[in-house]
Amino acid sequence: MPSPEDDAGRYTLVITAVGGGVGRTLLQALRGRRGRLRVVGLSSRADAPELYDCDAAWLVPPTAERDAHQERLIELIGQERADLVIPGRDEDVLALAELGEAHPALSPRLLCGPTDAARVLVDKRVGAAFAQAEELPFAPTIDAGAPDAPRRIAEMLSSHGFPLIAKPAEGNGSRGVRVLLDRSQLQRQLGRPGVLLQPMIDAPRASALRPDLDDGVPLFWEVPEERLFAVRGWIGRDGVVRPGCAYVMSMVAGRFERMALVDDIDLHLLGSRYGEALASRLRWRGPYHLQCKRDAAGRYWPIELHGRFGGGTAARALLGHDEAGALLRHWLGEDALALHPARPGEASAVHLRPEDTVLQRSPLATLAAEGRWQGSRPGRD
Repeated sequence: MPSPEDDAGRYTLVITAVGGGVGRTLLQALRGRRGRLRVVGLSSRADAPELYDCDAAWLVPPTAERDAHQERLIELIGQERADLVIPGRDEDVLALAELGEAHPALSPRLLCGPTDAARVLVDKRVGAAFAQAEELPFAPTIDAGAPDAPRRIAEMLSSHGFPLIAKPAEGNGSRGVRVLLDRSQLQRQLGRPGVLLQPMIDAPRASALRPDLDDGVPLFWEVPEERLFAVRGWIGRDGVVRPGCAYVMSMVAGRFERMALVDDIDLHLLGSRYGEALASRLRWRGPYHLQCKRDAAGRYWPIELHGRFGGGTAARALLGHDEAGALLRHWLGEDALALHPARPGEASAVHLRPEDTVLQRSPLATLAAEGRWQGSRPGRD
């Protein structure tokens, strides 16, 4: 099998949890311009198709097995001579931050900041507290298990009323999120550890929140999300904030189905304010992302923060915002890859469509049995 020595002159990029949405969209965004990049994918599962779109792949312990996972990461970063490690999930953001603090020599090769910054971007409770301390806008957020939760909920209901959102303090993709329509549903959430409550800003019509069961239970049903706003940016090694783009998404099952750019100075300024606070107060390095809802008065309220590439990275590149290319050129060198040309005004929206992928028996069997797979074409694009 070819070894890293056969790839002299190429930059080695390691993507954790490459089989998730972040890994998938990064590989798509880099398609056709990987000549100077050697991409190594990590996963705890051998059947992730994205592994075999990499130049090499490794099986690693799940992130929840903290000590084993970190030990394996240290080993692979050295063995693969990684130039940059990119987190593929929120939990990997925190894992890499912890690794960088425990082993400072590795920190320059990890796309993240310190652990206190990572917790702001991973735990919604910590993120809401950070926004409050920095006097940044953020949707009212209540810990359902806090002693003062009943008093604060009463104030929230007085100001916003139902519906409310109940969501896990950690996690993404809308997993575990509930829409609360009345006090009985709210009561069942009180006291539950790790549950946060927020007002449902810009709620859809009432009929969309409660399915009609007179004719039976719908086989498929979900609350529609047609107006989820977001703004992104990234912070370089030098601590300088690079503002990104603002956009609005239509979501299906927690994943975007349609994305369009938003040219709104208020949303862009909000992203810049958060970027400056993350860079100066917390020394964050790498991408940052705000998900926002807009109220009836036109004000934007962040509801979640993230510190990684998002599932729409490739879509934004198609819209003329090549965040992945710009960041990698900054971190690795301008010869790492070419930037996609900006196409202002040409593209109006991107629609997500599924893509079929074949898993070949031989590489799957090799990775499952040996824990490592090496592509047969080291120079693949």
